[in-house]
Amino acid sequence: MRKFLITLCVFTVLSCISGTVHAVSLYVDSAPNVYGSPNWAPWWTDTKDDVAAGTFTNMRTGTFPGSTMADPYDEIVYSTMDLGKRLHWIYWLPGATTENLDGLFEVKWVIDWDYEAWTYEGGAWAEDGPEVGWSQPASWENYDDGLGTTGVIGSLGFAWWSTDNDAPPFDTGGSPYDEVDQADIDALSEKIQELSTKVDALKKEGISPELTSMGTIFETATIEKALEGIKKAHQAVFSEGANRVVTLAEIDERRDKTGTMEQKLESVQNKLSE
Repeated sequence: MRKFLITLCVFTVLSCISGTVHAVSLYVDSAPNVYGSPNWAPWWTDTKDDVAAGTFTNMRTGTFPGSTMADPYDEIVYSTMDLGKRLHWIYWLPGATTENLDGLFEVKWVIDWDYEAWTYEGGAWAEDGPEVGWSQPASWENYDDGLGTTGVIGSLGFAWWSTDNDAPPFDTGGSPYDEVDQADIDALSEKIQELSTKVDALKKEGISPELTSMGTIFETATIEKALEGIKKAHQAVFSEGANRVVTLAEIDERRDKTGTMEQKLESVQNKLSE
């Protein structure tokens, strides 16, 4: 199952009327669908309490708990079955109130689709830009745990909406939403993996490449993983429309001890400084 980088959420950092600058803490999770799921309310109650207490874990109900990574299934909703899940970014401003933040705090989310950045502006999709997509939160609230912890907390969410027509059998009743099944959800997940990830073929295989002036280098735990990474990178160029691809690979495998690219570079730098 492929991981992908989580969609970007952006906040303005503004001063309140009093002149105080409030710190903003940001968290993320894959939440029950706010539009109809009976699991939303308890999730939100627990989330607020844990964020305010400093014990919240990113993506704790997602595919990869404790990370800032998500799987497409973590952000697909539908109008059947359990209604699906949405990515929610939770923001927390301790000591603030919605009243003193009014007009001074804005948020937006940005996603990538086919290597283009998109957001939402005026009720419609819009290409992202510095002045595009910003809005004051509509669902933020003043939080008070009754024990002295107060602040402003809120969330904004994003999800892809699966329809009956994402995979056969297609819609038969005139509505594209009332017959969604697992095949539709799986098909949309594959489409998201294909177009909603700004990572190259190596990163999709869990490999972190480093571009240098003489080529691209990467490291893996096994030779099999390295060879698979080379194969994926080679095939990725064909997928972009190339008719001929020449790939030159040099493999440095050491079995007497372990090490990393960073350690090798550090060793050379230390010797040069002696």
